[in-house]
Amino acid sequence: MRRLDRLAYLIVDQFLCAAWAMAHLGEARDGARLLGAYDSTSRQPGGLGFRPFADEKEVRQRAETEVRAVLPGETYERAYAEGGGLSAREAAALI
Repeated sequence: MRRLDRLAYLIVDQFLCAAWAMAHLGEARDGARLLGAYDSTSRQPGGLGFRPFADEKEVRQRAETEVRAVLPGETYERAYAEGGGLSAREAAALI
């Protein structure tokens, strides 16, 4: 179980790509949850350290734009907040 938690952190940066894809696959609520999880996890003391995207801010903004385009504002905000309360493992399970 502990190993799974460590492995979940390896894909946190992929939450951005998954959120974008989910907006196009009819799973935008989970996309918003992933954005919330990404933001809360990457803001932890020390952050994640590993940043595979040189243009992370742009990738993050594009993912949010795509998700917001298909969700009403209130629905996005609620799902985003839910994602902020997920562990990396719980968020990874959404993918």
